[in-house]
Amino acid sequence: MATETQNWWAERWLAWGQALGLGPETEGQAKSARRLEGEVEIRPGRISARVWVSERRRVNVVFKVRPWSEKEWRKLLDAAATQPELAQRLLAGTMGAELEELAASLGLALFPDSASVGCSCGAGHLHCRHLNYLLSQTAELLAGNPYLWLMVLGQERQELLAGLRGRLADARPGGSRPPAAEAEDEAVVAAAESGEPLDLARLWQGPVDPGTVPARPGAGSAPEALLRSLGPLAAGEPLFLPPAREAYPVHEILQRMAGRVGRTANALALGEIEPAFAGGTLPGKPVSLAARIAPEVEGVLRAGGSMRLIDELYDLCPTARSLGDEEAARRPLLDACQNLPPDLALIAGRYAGPVAALLEGAEFHHVVTFSEWLAGEASEDSDWVRALAATGAGRPALAPHFRRLQPQVGDLLRIRLDGGLAVNLIPRAQRDLEAPLQSDAIAARALQALIGFAPRGVLSEGESVAALLAEGGYRDGMHPDPLWLVAILAPGLHSDPAERLIDRQPNGWRPGFSRYVYGVWPRRDDRLRSYQARLMKAWVTRRELEAATACITWWNRLWPGAQDEPGVADSLASFLHFLWNVAPREAGRHRIPPDQVPRIMADWFTFLVDVAPSIADAVSPHRQACALTEHYADRLAAVPSDGASEGQVLAWQAEGFRWMGPALVLSGGGYR
Repeated sequence: MATETQNWWAERWLAWGQALGLGPETEGQAKSARRLEGEVEIRPGRISARVWVSERRRVNVVFKVRPWSEKEWRKLLDAAATQPELAQRLLAGTMGAELEELAASLGLALFPDSASVGCSCGAGHLHCRHLNYLLSQTAELLAGNPYLWLMVLGQERQELLAGLRGRLADARPGGSRPPAAEAEDEAVVAAAESGEPLDLARLWQGPVDPGTVPARPGAGSAPEALLRSLGPLAAGEPLFLPPAREAYPVHEILQRMAGRVGRTANALALGEIEPAFAGGTLPGKPVSLAARIAPEVEGVLRAGGSMRLIDELYDLCPTARSLGDEEAARRPLLDACQNLPPDLALIAGRYAGPVAALLEGAEFHHVVTFSEWLAGEASEDSDWVRALAATGAGRPALAPHFRRLQPQVGDLLRIRLDGGLAVNLIPRAQRDLEAPLQSDAIAARALQALIGFAPRGVLSEGESVAALLAEGGYRDGMHPDPLWLVAILAPGLHSDPAERLIDRQPNGWRPGFSRYVYGVWPRRDDRLRSYQARLMKAWVTRRELEAATACITWWNRLWPGAQDEPGVADSLASFLHFLWNVAPREAGRHRIPPDQVPRIMADWFTFLVDVAPSIADAVSPHRQACALTEHYADRLAAVPSDGASEGQVLAWQAEGFRWMGPALVLSGGGYR
C-alpha cells in the first residue's frame, strides 16, 4: 500500500504537469498512455523516454528543466541541516510537502514554472500520447524513489546525503565528530608515525584504505590525513624556506602544501574565490573540443546500432557532459559529427548514427508514372533512389521487376530496401487515394521541425528523405507521397523548383503548366474548321460535333502554341493534366459524355498527323495516353462530387499528378 509520501510525490508531479498544460486530460488519454511500452531514463536536467509505437519503430520523448546551481543546493542543504526533523526525513527518503515549503522559503521552486518538452512523433505536446506515457511513468518512479526528482534538479542521492551528513556533523556542539570518524583519524595518524620511508605500494597495501580517509575539503579535523597515511618521505635532507631560512622536514612542507590546496579547492567549490589562469602558451599541440568528443561519439553510435538524437549524445559522451551546459556542448557535438567515418552519418543536424540503420525496415510506396510506363523502368527521380544515395549504396535496377510485374500507370510498387530489394505490386484499382494524405501531413510536420535544426535552414529532397527515415518514416503505415508532391499538398512547406529545396515558408507554389509559348498558333482557327469539316463528312451528329469542338477548344486554351509542328512535344505535361485533371470535371459540367474525351482527342491528333506528318513522333505519347481508356475510366469513377470534402478533392487531384510524376510536372512550367 502506498505511503502518504509516495502519494504526495506522484500527485504533485501530475498536478505540476497539468499546470504546465501537459499530461492526459481525460481518463481515456491516461489509459491510452498506459498501454504503451517504452524505457524511461532520468538524468540531471532531463527525463527522456524511448516509446515503442510498433514492432520496429520507436519515438523519442524528452522533458527538460533547469537544474539548480551549486549555490542554490548549498542554500537548501544549509537550511535543512538546521531543522533536525526535516533533515532526518530527507536522509530517510520520506520527505514531501515540507521540502517544497523549505525550498519556497528560500526563493527556490522545487517544481519550476516552466519546462521544455518535445517528441519526435511531431504531434505536438497537447495531443501526444507518448508524452503522456512519460509523465505517467515518471509519476510511478517518483512515488517509489523521490530522490529521482532531486537528481533531475542536479543533485545525486549520494552527494545529497553526504553533504547533509557533513553539515550535521559540523553542527554538533564543540564541533565533535562521531566516534567512528575519530577512530579512523587515529588509525591514520598511527600509520603516519610508523617511521617507514615512502613506498608507493604501501598506498594500496597499508593498514588504512585510502578510500576511507575523509577528504571533504576544509571540513575534516585532519585535512592532511591522506598525506600522513603515506608515512615519512624518503628524503633525508631538510629544506630551507625563506624568509627565515629555517629547516623543515620534506613531509611537513608537503603537509602545508596539501592544506593550502585543500583550502583553495574548497573556496573554489563554494564560489568564494575566482579561478586564476596562468597566461602564456601551454606546451603541446592544442586539441579542439570536437576532436576530443569525436571518438566518444563514434563509440556511442557504433554501440547503439541505431540513429540517435544529437541531444542524447550529450548525456552519453563524458567530454560533452563535462561542459555542464547542453547548449554549449551542441556545437562541438555537431562539429564532431561532421567528420564521422563513411558508415556513420549526420542527418539534418538532428540525428547521427549508422547509415545502414536508416534503411532497416524501410518500405517505399512508388506510383508508376506515365513516363516510367513508356520506358519500362523506374525514374531516377524517386524517394527510394534518394534513400539509397543517403546510405552510399548503389542503385539496383528495377527493369527486371518491371518485366516481371508488368505495372500499368497508377499501379503501386511496394519497394523494401532492408538488406536487399523486394518489390510487390498493388493494382491501381485496389488503392485508396486518400490513404497517403495523413502520412503527407505527418511528414510535413516532421519536416517543419527538422528544418529548424538544418544548418542552412532548408533541406534538399535527399536530406529530407534521410531525415524522415531517421524519424521512423517510410515504416508502419507512415508512407508519404514523393516529397515533391508533399510540398504541394502540405501548407507551410515551400519547394524551390530550381533546386528542389524545402523550407518552412508559407506554401506559395502549386503545379502549373506554362500557358506562355513563343508566338501563337496562327493556323489554329483554320485547322479547327478543317477538322469540323472532316467530322461533318463522317456524318456525326450535331451534338457530337459540338462536344468535339468544346474539347479541342479547352485544350487549345490550355496550350496556345502551334500543334502542327514538332515543338508540340513540349505540350505533353499540359496535355496529361488536361486529360486526367481538367477534362473529367469540365465534361461533366458541360453535359458532355466524359468517356468520349479520350476518343475525341485521339481523333484530333490523328487529324493533325494527317495534315502535318512531321509531328507523328512528337504526338505519339499524346495518342498513347488517349488509348489508356481504363485509366481514364478510373479517373471518371473517382471524380469528387460538388459537395465533396477538401480532402477528397485533394486526393483526386494528387492522383493525376502521381501518374504524371515530377519529370513532367516539375519541368512543365512555372509554379504559382
